[in-house]
Amino acid sequence: TSPPPTEPPVQRPEPRIVALTPGDYEGGCAEPIAYQATGRVSLPAGPARKVTYWWILDGAKWQQQVLDFPAGDQPRSQDVSASWSFGPSDDGGHTLGLMTEGGPEEPVEREFSFACAEAPGDARLTFHYLLTPVYKGVCDGSIGLRADGLVMTDRVAEVKYRLVVDGKPGPIRTQTLKPGVKSVIGDFWYSSARASGTGIARLEVLNHNKVVKQEPYSLTCVDKDPSPGTVQITEIWPVAYYGDCADAPYLTAHGAFAAAAGTEITYRWIMDGRPSSPSTHTVGQSGILEVQAWNWERPERKDGTVTLEVLNHNKPVVQAAYPVTCRR
Repeated sequence: TSPPPTEPPVQRPEPRIVALTPGDYEGGCAEPIAYQATGRVSLPAGPARKVTYWWILDGAKWQQQVLDFPAGDQPRSQDVSASWSFGPSDDGGHTLGLMTEGGPEEPVEREFSFACAEAPGDARLTFHYLLTPVYKGVCDGSIGLRADGLVMTDRVAEVKYRLVVDGKPGPIRTQTLKPGVKSVIGDFWYSSARASGTGIARLEVLNHNKVVKQEPYSLTCVDKDPSPGTVQITEIWPVAYYGDCADAPYLTAHGAFAAAAGTEITYRWIMDGRPSSPSTHTVGQSGILEVQAWNWERPERKDGTVTLEVLNHNKPVVQAAYPVTCRR
């Protein structure tokens, strides 16, 4: 009599947790902290087989899946993974498990801890002034303008801010400020105005104590010179100062020339009657040369004037007034 056929050995899948990232965690939780686990399910040599596995997070069965193992005459294994996020409500110890159907009666486990470090308190920010453009020039194209504010902080702070012009918000910018340092934040925008007018520039800090400062800006559109000569001054725009005047207002001005490419222009600024040293620049292929004055102080703390004059060719001159408004 032949002996009964031998039953093939039972193929017991063996689960294992290979990696857990970040594992134990202690740190900031301003954003959810992403976790990634990697496991491995192994199976002895034998016929093809399906293996069901699942993860267990803090006792809760989770992410059940089925693996297809092809037949093989060597031991086989497949990697599995899981992803999740923790936040401030998840402080404490946790247990991650991996279990297979037909495998060990208890899951393989990995213990880890999660703790959100206390976030530092919000910084106290203060605006000391806002500079807005006072544009005077030809309004026949896109006009580039900007507004800047001086802000101080009582501690190191990453500040998120944006410039809102006439109710339209610009992109969010980020800048790190340090205590005791006068830091300027600001942004630019483009105007397509074709007529004189005024508007509102609003600089908003979006975090910490969310300080805001808004003030008017102005555009004065002038006619294009039909016979400009070799060089034309197409725009001049000093800035208007609105601030506490604790220090002497610190100002600047911008200007632009139109001339044939390659034209060499010598010019100077005159700030409240005080001329700067002449500068010489060459017009590029665009036919436009943009210039900016060195910053100057206005210790008188009152309105002033700035002049841009060309010292060669047809010697055009343009003057503009700027306001200084002191208020807390």
